[in-house]
Amino acid sequence: GVGAVLGIVAVLGFVALRSSDTSPSGASAERTVVDQAVLEEAKRLSESGDHDAAHTKLGQLPDSSPLRDSAVVREIEGKWADEMFARAATSTDLPKRRSLLEQVSSAPLVDAERRKRAADMIAQMDTDGTDIKDFPVADGKPKDAGAAGTVLAPNPFDGSKSPPAATTGKPPPSTTTTATGTAATGTGTPATADNARDAILNKEDGEARARRMLEPRVWSGRATVDEIKMLRAICRHQRDSACVAKCSALLKQKQEQ
Repeated sequence: GVGAVLGIVAVLGFVALRSSDTSPSGASAERTVVDQAVLEEAKRLSESGDHDAAHTKLGQLPDSSPLRDSAVVREIEGKWADEMFARAATSTDLPKRRSLLEQVSSAPLVDAERRKRAADMIAQMDTDGTDIKDFPVADGKPKDAGAAGTVLAPNPFDGSKSPPAATTGKPPPSTTTTATGTAATGTGTPATADNARDAILNKEDGEARARRMLEPRVWSGRATVDEIKMLRAICRHQRDSACVAKCSALLKQKQEQ
């Protein structure tokens, strides 16, 4: 009788010990599977061009998940942040522009460089009333431009780095009548970006005009990454899904080159 009781107690103790040893690892494995599924879905959404949905999906990863520090997450969040910068660059609504930048600066999964860039833009808005001509410029442009190649999107409206005009028999760019014209005469690329920006700001049908300026360069394959992003932002605002898809495909080709 006593031996049988002791045997039962020993068996129960072994089962309890084994259960306590295996439960945490089982739960951890299950959590990993769930997190991996979240990451795969976010990657699919990002590759389809729906960066907002991909960003929201990644928000489902718990703080303790090791996947939050993965290169895939950084890439997805980087694309989302660049999309937000492009929207801010084409928005004439100051509160909306601030909201877009604040989302980037406070996003924990976005890399530190992009978060700082967004924070610098917000601070610039607060201190000197930055207008759309300065977006999306952050302080220390040489650092941004050389930090990681095409990983961090440069300023689509910055004409200050343009090389001198290659034409002959014409006055230098500094003799043009406006500051915007001076910056834009260096090469065709900044001129296209500047003209598109000015059209958005100053014309009733600004978006349509800007789109007409950008499309020839984009569809001919001569556009920069930033011009493609600008056109895609306009197409998103106009709910032209076909245009958005084409721009996303072109951006992917650029990144693979």
